Amino acid sequence: MKFIYKVFIIVVILLLKSHTPTPALEERLLDFPIKLGITPIINESDVKIYPNKYEVRDVLGEEATKMMLRYFRRFNRFKVYALPSLKEDEDLYEKYEDMDFILQGRILSCILRKGATLGTNWKALLELELKLFDIKEERLVFEKVILATDNQFLPYLEDKERKTWKEVEKGALGGALRKAIFKGAALVAKSLPLRGRIIAILDEKRFLINLGEEDGLRKNDTLYLIRAQTVKTIDPERPVVLIPQRIFDLQVKELKPHEAIVEIVKVRDSEAEPPKEGDIVERPLYP
Repeated sequence: MKFIYKVFIIVVILLLKSHTPTPALEERLLDFPIKLGITPIINESDVKIYPNKYEVRDVLGEEATKMMLRYFRRFNRFKVYALPSLKEDEDLYEKYEDMDFILQGRILSCILRKGATLGTNWKALLELELKLFDIKEERLVFEKVILATDNQFLPYLEDKERKTWKEVEKGALGGALRKAIFKGAALVAKSLPLRGRIIAILDEKRFLINLGEEDGLRKNDTLYLIRAQTVKTIDPERPVVLIPQRIFDLQVKELKPHEAIVEIVKVRDSEAEPPKEGDIVERPLYP
């Protein structure tokens, strides 16, 4: 009887653990996330992939865009927007003025080859061009071409002119595209600023912040504690302007997936109040 009772208690504990809610991404979303707009990735290669055997619409760029959006929506520091393409007569900085950054992409080339070995061995080579724009600063952050390759053995993929996405998704072409998107997106994430807050005071010099390893933070990274200086102006439309100022330099000492311990390494304003809970910390894009 005691054995049955112990088993019952263990089962109850396991059930409670399995139903314990974990913080959703939306609950961890920062109150000032970076607004990242992603425009449709354009396929300019000679390879066209179709949604099914009936439609003639190319979906390779569309599927690449979906992959890119999924990648960035995993992070709490981005608010990601799927935006329409820029028309020829439109100005990028005016059209997307509500964004912080805009990411544009083009598939420049794609080569899909069937091997000569026994079976159906496929090799894919893909070039993905990415451009990241800082909308507030009106400047190009970077322009890179990502090269990715993949090999797959697919006995059921015929060497036919019209291939559907379902046919190539798990093959060499899908693999090369995923590699290119992952490498390119990781580069973009590292190129964007990090913003967070102090969520706990540990002692006079050490503080806990709500950014961690999964947000792209690394040990020994330097962050700045930012406070806004209020400036009155004679402009009736903007009577008060907030100018951000760097008050303290902080260095990352310990890392967790979603938090980090930082320590003061430099005081920029000797008359400033000590860091407090809620203060903004930032790893800027430009030093």
